[in-house]
Amino acid sequence: MTGKYYAPQFPKRQRGVALIFVMVIFSLISVMVAKVVTELHFQTDRTSNFLMRSQARAYALAAEDLVAQLLLADLEKDKKNQPAGSNPPPGTGSPSTSSTVDHLKEAWSLIDRYYPLDEIESGVIGESKDKDKIKEGDYIYINVIDLQGYINVNWLGSVSKQSNNNTNNNGTNGNTNPTPSNSNKSGGKDLFKNLVTKLGLSVPTQQITDWVDENDQTTPGGGFEDNEYLLNEMPYRAADRPMTSISELMFLPKMNAKLYKQLAPYLVALPAESKLNINTAPKEVLMSLLPNMQEAQAEEIIRQRGDKGFDSVSKLTSLSMFAGQGNKLSDDALAVSSNYFLAVITVKFADARYHMLSYYKRADKQVDVIARAEGRLPAPLIQNKPKKT
Repeated sequence: MTGKYYAPQFPKRQRGVALIFVMVIFSLISVMVAKVVTELHFQTDRTSNFLMRSQARAYALAAEDLVAQLLLADLEKDKKNQPAGSNPPPGTGSPSTSSTVDHLKEAWSLIDRYYPLDEIESGVIGESKDKDKIKEGDYIYINVIDLQGYINVNWLGSVSKQSNNNTNNNGTNGNTNPTPSNSNKSGGKDLFKNLVTKLGLSVPTQQITDWVDENDQTTPGGGFEDNEYLLNEMPYRAADRPMTSISELMFLPKMNAKLYKQLAPYLVALPAESKLNINTAPKEVLMSLLPNMQEAQAEEIIRQRGDKGFDSVSKLTSLSMFAGQGNKLSDDALAVSSNYFLAVITVKFADARYHMLSYYKRADKQVDVIARAEGRLPAPLIQNKPKKT
């Protein structure tokens, strides 16, 4: 009997498993390619944004230089107009007329100016245009502010020691000619007091005084010095030096965000010997000249100073509203010229917007950028907005 032959049974080929491996590998390659493409896209965007921002910053620096050139040209013009053989301290309030006068109709006073970039790139810089006329185009925005048109918070400190060295200190007097050591006396303190009264704010004046003065003696009536600040949960010391930024007010215990926001638009932090320029001060600041000055009187001062401003402080004090107010008017803190300025610059280029703040000091024969910051003003200063001519 012949036995049956059984052929050996071999396992079937697993073709499905191989296909799965192929699909997995293809998926991994697709993910890697997608990641590389995405990273390349992000890197391209970053590079593009960096280049646009760099170009916008270059335009902003050019605008900064333009303002410096205008300030220097104005200084040279004033020197040429100075009478031969005379060198009166600018803005000291002497009865004689001074040719060193700064007002809002001078070439440096670029207020809310918009310049289209397409015109600048073509080599033609025309008149500024309204923002709505530029529409979606690229532009350079320039707003030049005379910082001496505002109340200086450092007036609350002792100024005698600083004033004695005003010709040798880098952070000194903004005037082109040094002023006497007693030039500011206590007039600045009176202006600050009048401003606070007009605004109806409860300002910790004693704490500000202790922060900016040079001694460690607590001012009666609510002042703070190191002994009080060192008791805080996060201890620190009083500066005992002039403020470099009014944002330092937020270090004071009785200063809050709401009060700071109400007060900051009228204040600047300049060397203590600087004076208030009556030709550029806005109405709200001019009302601090006298304790009882009314809004209508401040508006009359603006009308009287006209487009060219007062050529001396005595022209202001001779107005009828100051008759009999001599003991209340702090004219020793007033001037008709300035040397500290701020340029607020914004550049819109493609998808980039670049904001820059440039601070200038003008003295002797030069204009220096003493500080520069990126971003907007944290507390915009209240300003005059004269009609463009």
